[in-house]
Amino acid sequence: MSLRAWLLGSAALLLSMEALAVGTEAGTTISNTASATYTDEAGNPQSVNSNTTSLRVDELLDVTVVSNDAGYISVSSPESNAVLSFTVTNTGNGKEAFDLTLNNALGGDQFDPENSLIYIDSNGDGLYDAADALFTAGSPLELDADGSVTVFVVSDIPDALSSGDQGLVDLTAESVTAQATSGSDTPGSVFAGQGDGGGNAVVGNSGGAASSQNGYQVSLVQASFTKSQSVADPFGGSSAVQGSIITYTLTFSVSGSGEITNVILSDNVPDNTSYVAGSITLNGAGKSDVADSDEVRFDSSATPPRIEINIGTVTAPATHTVTFQVEID
Repeated sequence: MSLRAWLLGSAALLLSMEALAVGTEAGTTISNTASATYTDEAGNPQSVNSNTTSLRVDELLDVTVVSNDAGYISVSSPESNAVLSFTVTNTGNGKEAFDLTLNNALGGDQFDPENSLIYIDSNGDGLYDAADALFTAGSPLELDADGSVTVFVVSDIPDALSSGDQGLVDLTAESVTAQATSGSDTPGSVFAGQGDGGGNAVVGNSGGAASSQNGYQVSLVQASFTKSQSVADPFGGSSAVQGSIITYTLTFSVSGSGEITNVILSDNVPDNTSYVAGSITLNGAGKSDVADSDEVRFDSSATPPRIEINIGTVTAPATHTVTFQVEID
């Protein structure tokens, strides 16, 4: 097969996959004419066509809402502008507008998030930032068939909460057609003349609405991690040349109250440098390079080589400082 043929075939396959992603577009007319052939009594071949049947594809009203976060978002108490992320997808076959609503007063949690607002990811970067637009009631979210958008729920966290307290939020997207038209939202319900292209709108399996729930979990221990460096060259200065020694300092701090567990710090030896044997310290005390009873080891077999510091459980407030050295090759 030639490269041109392969490329054309691949492009056709991708286009067919894209077309199947949303199904047949709402408003599309499907026409069909049958034909028959026969031989008449004189032995002559004949043909005759049937009448043409046509129908217009109705618009299916379907939507999904899913959380983008792996679990509850860790927050402090108090905290402002804590962000939850969701994706809203129009799984119907026509352009549709959706109302977004949230419920931040759910049962089964320990607090209600405050001042919760909905923002649309206007620039498509998946991050909540100043470019994102505030969603307001009466200005529904319009999505093409199979279109999706990231939606953020931004809340304030009250003061005086306890570690582990949870505050839940539910985000709902509902088809404006299904919401505004009187009738049932049971799957299969038909709204005459309300679909794209003047056809009917038919409620899909979602009932024209979907929701997803996530929330915030208070952690009164807040961790920070910083790294700094200093250089000493062979001539008594601080130039970065061959043979210079770089001293790295890692500082891990926790504030607030409570404890965190399984704290492990790691750092790779940079390219074009070599680890200086026996140079690791933890909180000012020298440590061995080998994996033994202390908290530190230098793993020379890793790619790239790295140091690992297993601090374990840390009770706040506390600070742990690690130093190690490498030599520029």
